[in-house]
Amino acid sequence: MDVKKLRYFLEISETLNITKAAENLHMSQPPLTYQLKLLEEELGTKLFTRTTRKLVMTEAGEKLKVRAHQILELMETTENEVRQIQFESNEIQIGFVASSAALLSPDKLLSFHKLYPSMKFIMKEGNTHKILDLLNHGLIDVGFVRTPFNAEIYNVEYLEPEPMIVVYDPKVYQLDEKIGVKDLKNLPLVLDKRFLELIENEAFTSGVRPNIICLGEDSRSILAWTEAGLGVAILPFSGKSFIRSSKLKYAIINSKSLETRSAIVTLKNKDKSMVDDLIDIIK
Repeated sequence: MDVKKLRYFLEISETLNITKAAENLHMSQPPLTYQLKLLEEELGTKLFTRTTRKLVMTEAGEKLKVRAHQILELMETTENEVRQIQFESNEIQIGFVASSAALLSPDKLLSFHKLYPSMKFIMKEGNTHKILDLLNHGLIDVGFVRTPFNAEIYNVEYLEPEPMIVVYDPKVYQLDEKIGVKDLKNLPLVLDKRFLELIENEAFTSGVRPNIICLGEDSRSILAWTEAGLGVAILPFSGKSFIRSSKLKYAIINSKSLETRSAIVTLKNKDKSMVDDLIDIIK
């Protein structure tokens, strides 16, 4: 499986149309079809199925798409690192989840830049699962993520815990400034799927069957759905910084069991003196 086949595959996966993919790659359709066939034979599985209108990726195709992006990104990162040695320049690759973005404020990044004037920041956003995956594959140097996650294989710097909040439209729902878990009863909940188990366990402990109607992966999307009237959002307290609509208010959930916190993660047994300086500034 060579890089050329992966690039061809990714173009097909984006267009789901052999003819369009061939046009974008500036090649004719038959050679592209042949390269896809070779790749499928090499892997021993179908990557696409064909409908009357377009191609549809198989489960194997979806998996390969994720890994192909990572492989090509790792190659690009490696090439950049080698070039940087030659030109004596540096970069630090930082992964972060949206709810921890406030930690990377401009003044803190500027303080770090003063220590390393030639440093270039490469910022990559995603959910905690994606950020940890990028870290595991060497595609970032440090990750700013949100608990809970399996911390055993990482060096972890935990920040102060914060409560969860319910974001709601006061014209539809009437809530006090602080509420208990039992007050979630009968509320249509919209939340990050990472907090699903946490919310369910605490609710059941309190004798409440949570009415979860939507799961997402991004605080801003969850708030947009809430503003549209889908339900009430449950977010970490810092997620209130994403509230842009004056029609929404928030209530703090008074429960220690539902507290979460940001964490700074790096891989164990890796030279990270420069990253340590960044962590010291952030903390």
